[in-house]
Amino acid sequence: MTVREWLAGRAAQGRAVGRAVRRQLGRALTEIDRTDVFNLLVGRQWGQRVVVLSAVAVFTWLVLTDPTAARESAASGIGTFGRMFTLILASLLIASALETVLPRDALADWLGEAAGPKGVVLAGLLGGLLPGGPYGTYPIIRGVADRGASYPAMLAMLIGYSVIGLGRVPFGLAFFDAWIVLARVVIAVVVTIILALLLYALAGTERGGRVLAFEE
Repeated sequence: MTVREWLAGRAAQGRAVGRAVRRQLGRALTEIDRTDVFNLLVGRQWGQRVVVLSAVAVFTWLVLTDPTAARESAASGIGTFGRMFTLILASLLIASALETVLPRDALADWLGEAAGPKGVVLAGLLGGLLPGGPYGTYPIIRGVADRGASYPAMLAMLIGYSVIGLGRVPFGLAFFDAWIVLARVVIAVVVTIILALLLYALAGTERGGRVLAFEE
């Protein structure tokens, strides 16, 4: 086989793959209805829809009243998104990978309802170890919850992330003495443990269990 024949074969394969992709994309587009498009643009959950529609309303008002401020705000927002894009994408990929990497049974044993109070406390402490901002951390916590962690454990992780925040220690050391930063971390750990135990106790009650399970 000559080089020209080999290249011709690869080109033919590439065209065949391209045709197959276009057919799949065409079928996918025909299956999309107006509801799917609406959900794609503004989100499936009402909380997300409120944020998106509020942003649209605010920027519409800015465009009509102060176009310069609207352009500057849009440029700033797009710039921030560009800087955060890789972090958001990486966090979503990690959250998706958790579904494969973390065994559901093992995670349920560690952080599920069967783990008892130690599981909720452990979840709070693990949340305190998570670095990064909410865009990078919340998808991971959501992924852990989807793999079998109880609702009290998920809430404890959110509390631990917010209160302990070991990722903020380097920033604290840049402005405060080491003993102040250490005292903050120790107090935060104690507070997280207390709140985690309170969450577990609340989940043990009939009404508290329904509230923490987000039931009607």
